[in-house]
Amino acid sequence: MMRISRALGRPEASAPAALFELLQELRIPNSLKSLGLQEENLEQAAKLAVANAYWNPRPVELDSIRQLLDNAFHGRPPVQ
Repeated sequence: MMRISRALGRPEASAPAALFELLQELRIPNSLKSLGLQEENLEQAAKLAVANAYWNPRPVELDSIRQLLDNAFHGRPPVQ
C-alpha cells in the first residue's frame, strides 16, 4: 500500500486516500451516484453483498456494508 501511495505522489496518505485525491484532481466521477446507481437501490446492493460475501478479514455485516455503499454513493473520502 505504501508503494501505491508513493507511486501516486502522496507518500503521506493511505493508498485509498491517495487514489481518491487523484480522482478528485482529475475531476473523474468517483461516486456511485455519478455512475448511475439510484439511492433507493443501496439497500438491495448491501443485501446482495452480504448474501454473496467473499473471504474478508473482517465480518461482512449488513450495516457496515450499507454505510460503505452510502459513503461511495455520495463520493465521500475513504475511511481509514
